[in-house]
Order: sequence, then structure tokens, then C-alpha cells
Amino acid sequence: MKKLIIYGVGDFASTLTNYISSESAFEVVAYSVDDEYLDGKKHFDGKPLYGLSEIVRKYSYSEHSIMLAIGYSSMRARVSMFENAMKTGLKIENFISKNSIVHPSVKYGVGNIILPGSIVEPCVSIGDNNIIWSSVNISHDSKIGCHNFIATQSLIGGFSKVGDSCFLGFKSTISQNVSLGDETLLGACSLVLKDTLDYGKYVGVPARLVSTHKEKGITIK
Repeated sequence: MKKLIIYGVGDFASTLTNYISSESAFEVVAYSVDDEYLDGKKHFDGKPLYGLSEIVRKYSYSEHSIMLAIGYSSMRARVSMFENAMKTGLKIENFISKNSIVHPSVKYGVGNIILPGSIVEPCVSIGDNNIIWSSVNISHDSKIGCHNFIATQSLIGGFSKVGDSCFLGFKSTISQNVSLGDETLLGACSLVLKDTLDYGKYVGVPARLVSTHKEKGITIK
């Protein structure tokens, strides 16, 4: 069984561990956070908890790999933590649920999580460090960038493009041939019929621009 370190703690880390335990050949042996967030804690969910620098010293590259369990409270933090994981030299794994449907032609990078019930149709490309929650449908020939969070029951139409570090709220719908700019934030149940601008927050049916967040990035409370 492959030995795995989960980078991140909290509800999402616990949820991901449950899926890993029931659906994959990985064994979670430890958790990790950035050193400054360790705060004296030594365990999480019954497993050892280490700062990221200690993970590098303690676990071998040949026997262990790492998987990111980073939520969406700060989308820019997802980017920096992915970069930290890359610096460890450990292999960054994908988790593709056995209960999702991902066509063999789909190409994806590393650090992606696709949860049960999601469908990814032919000729889709997916970058790095994306969370595709349960029951998402990504239609044919679409392109998903890096560091995105796509919430449950969202639909992305064919030949569409999602940039980097976007957040798609519950039941978001993107029409076909539409491009989302980098760091687009879609409110729940929004319907996107036209291309969006970088750093824009869009809500409604059809979705309209309501604010921008270039300086602070996307934060979800």
C-alpha cells in the first residue's frame, strides 16, 4: 500500500482521508502543516502531525508521497501551499474517486481532487491543484486551469475555459464557449453566459459583475 502524507488539517482533510481510506490504495501515515501553524500540536485524526520542514527530513521520497487538502477560505493561499508542497520534492498525488466518471482522454496535472458523482467528459484538460467537488459536470473540450475550487453540482459547458484560482459556488452554470478570467468568483446558482473579467465577483441569473478583488484575492468566510 502506498504511504501518503496529507498536507492540511481541518474538515476537508478529514473528509478527504475518509474517501482515500475507502476508495484508494493509499495509506495515510501523517499530516502536515506549514511550520508556523503547528502551534505545538502533535496529532490530527489519530495520526502524527508535523511541520512541512520535518516531513522532508522524516519521510523518504521513494516510499512516500503527498496530497493537498487545502480548502477555499483563501484562494491565494492554495497557490502558495501548492508551491510549498512542490519544494519538498515529494510526489504530489491526484485523488480521482472511483465513483466519478472521468473519460480516459482527460489530461490533468498534479494535486487534483475529483470527488464522487462528478463527470468529466472527453477531451477535457485540467491543470494542477484543483478541487472538483461531488456531482460536478465538466463538458467536452473544456479547459480548467490551476488552483480552482468547483463546488458541488456545478456545470461547465463544452469548449469553455476556467482560468486560475477561480471559485465556483454551489450549482454554478457556465454556458458553452465561455471563458472565466483568473480569480473569478461565482456566487451560488449563478448562470454565466458571457466571458468574465479577471478578479471579478459575479452573481445572479444571468450572472452580473458586482465587485472586484484584485488586491486581496478571493476569500470565503
